[in-house]
Amino acid sequence: MKLASLVTTLGVVGALALPLSAQDGKEVSHEDGSYAFGTQFGGQFKEGEVSIDDFVAGFRDQLSGKKTRIAESELESAFRAWQSGLQKKRKDAAAKEGEVNLAAAEAFLKENGAKEGVKTTASGLQYIVLKEGSGVSPTATDKVKAHYHGTLVDGTVFDSSKERGQPFETQVNRVVKGWIEGLQLMKPGASYRFFIHPDLAYGPRGQNKIPANSLLIFDLDLIEVISAPKKKPKIQAVTPPVAIPPLKKKDK
Repeated sequence: MKLASLVTTLGVVGALALPLSAQDGKEVSHEDGSYAFGTQFGGQFKEGEVSIDDFVAGFRDQLSGKKTRIAESELESAFRAWQSGLQKKRKDAAAKEGEVNLAAAEAFLKENGAKEGVKTTASGLQYIVLKEGSGVSPTATDKVKAHYHGTLVDGTVFDSSKERGQPFETQVNRVVKGWIEGLQLMKPGASYRFFIHPDLAYGPRGQNKIPANSLLIFDLDLIEVISAPKKKPKIQAVTPPVAIPPLKKKDK
């Protein structure tokens, strides 16, 4: 199996499309470019998932044209078997992690819900009003401009428009369930802290830096509501009445 097809299968070709050289007008040394490629490749794996020594040995043998220790005809099947095993390990690990996180989330919400100032909705969404706003709350089809700071229960920041210094704009019904419900409780100028159950967030699948079944904590500031434009009523064409001319009198 050729190295190029291995790279393609692992999805690393996309990493090569990153602006590492002349694409952004910069000149990058051979050493730095090679190192950057290594970081892109290595970033797809966790510690222990790949034997680095064997990986490097296979890489060198392929580049040098040396006879590989696994027959060329068996390389692809060996890789596929390893890939399948790795995917199963990751899936099993994610499922176990999800069970632990879900139990931790529900224990946290049970304790948190009893604290002074914490309100709980029928769906299980919990929130604290840090500052009330004024005006009209958004509807599900409105767009909003907001600032947010999102953390896991342990305080890990997974995303924050506040840290980027750039407000976030979205249509209310295009975010996670906890946000959809929470935003409609707020008025412009309000600041709320939301405690979102995994079922109202990303659930067992997780998302980027968010592990499976994570409880999410958001400090959310609603800056502006951009109401959805009202649909113009359809105007049906009306056929004008036909004027019937008077009968002409016959000449006698």
